[in-house]
Amino acid sequence: METRDISLTAIFSSLYAILVIVLAPISFGPIQLRVADCLIPLAALFGWPVIAGVTLECLVGNASRGYKMELKSKHIAFTSVLAAAYAVTSYLPISVYIGGEALITANVIILPLMAYLLDAKYAITSAFIGALAMYFTGTSIAPVYGSFTLLIPVLGVLFGSLTKKNCVAALPWIIFGAISYVLYSGGTLLWLTLYIFASALSLLTIKFKQLRIVNCCVSTTISELIAMDLGNIFLMEFPGFLWIIILPFAIYERTVAVLGSMALIRGLKKYAGSE
Repeated sequence: METRDISLTAIFSSLYAILVIVLAPISFGPIQLRVADCLIPLAALFGWPVIAGVTLECLVGNASRGYKMELKSKHIAFTSVLAAAYAVTSYLPISVYIGGEALITANVIILPLMAYLLDAKYAITSAFIGALAMYFTGTSIAPVYGSFTLLIPVLGVLFGSLTKKNCVAALPWIIFGAISYVLYSGGTLLWLTLYIFASALSLLTIKFKQLRIVNCCVSTTISELIAMDLGNIFLMEFPGFLWIIILPFAIYERTVAVLGSMALIRGLKKYAGSE
């Protein structure tokens, strides 16, 4: 996979989104003129990057209309940009994946951004589109999880996004993950420290509202980890001894995800002039 192709996909994806947003009044309705579709013939010149970019953004646009989502240009723009960022950063490794031929990549930093900046419906759409791109290009964790890859980031942003309105919204998912791990993994109980930390933080956020950003980021990344853990238990069938080996890597990856996403969120808030 060439960097040029990835860049072109992001470019055409953004162009399609911009044309749909700017021309929204004529892009939707019983009679519509979607000017953005004029990009499709460029596939003859640029190949699959046009096909992939247009397809991804067409899914975002149609999903917004099909589920009667409010067509706000800001939401659609963020949905598109973050989906593209998730796909592109799946090419940037931050750690090895022990247990299969895959890599943990920098897109773990993007998921908390989706959860915090977008409403749940847009965050889920953005994560799913980004996961589709990752799945079809075979990057990051896609080689080991297959089609299950599509659910992992979606579950992460779902529960992370819900914590913005209810700081303990991710607790049922965390408890379910902990019970599944204890009953079926055969691994070290030290792994549960990740789950306990996320649970404790959620409870602390009830009293200390200033923790809401970090709680959203932690809940998102731990919810994603739980989805991966379930895949490791029931699909990959990890042996019990492997969990203690991968624990330091998991702590490192989740720390990078939380600190990286928090830095980006605070930077965006400062740039936007809001606290």
